Amino acid sequence: MPKLKNTMNFHKKRLNSYSLIEVLVVLVIISSFILLPIIQSHQIIKHYQNNFFYTRLNQSMTNLQELCLQRRMSGKMVNQKEKIVFYIGTKQETKLEIPIPSEIEVIFTAKGDNGKEIDQIVFNEYGNNSSLPRIYFKDSYQKRTIIYIFQMYRGKYHVRYQS
Repeated sequence: MPKLKNTMNFHKKRLNSYSLIEVLVVLVIISSFILLPIIQSHQIIKHYQNNFFYTRLNQSMTNLQELCLQRRMSGKMVNQKEKIVFYIGTKQETKLEIPIPSEIEVIFTAKGDNGKEIDQIVFNEYGNNSSLPRIYFKDSYQKRTIIYIFQMYRGKYHVRYQS
């Protein structure tokens, strides 16, 4: 009887593949390349949000002083708990609000007519103020204090940074 050729090869073939550990190592490396920039972007966004707040504050103070001068009306900058509001005119007709980021604490040191501290700075019809106020921004994210020091009757201010 002739021998039948076995069409199936029962010899074990070695498969060329990666082990489970090698696959896991590659997945960890790839996921770290994806996740690390996402985690870092959150910190970068916070940094730019805080810087954008200061930029808007500077521009809004300058605009308020210019509007007071152009319209010959008084204006004020009021510190509310979660925002700084800019008004112009006696009826507080024009209003601009700037939200304060949660990492920033705002402290006004202006004195009112009765000598008490108030949370607003009043600009006269020439865009000047007469109370020599200081505004302290305690920035917990950047771990520094930013101080706005206003000059009397000039409407100008200096910015100081303290760590």
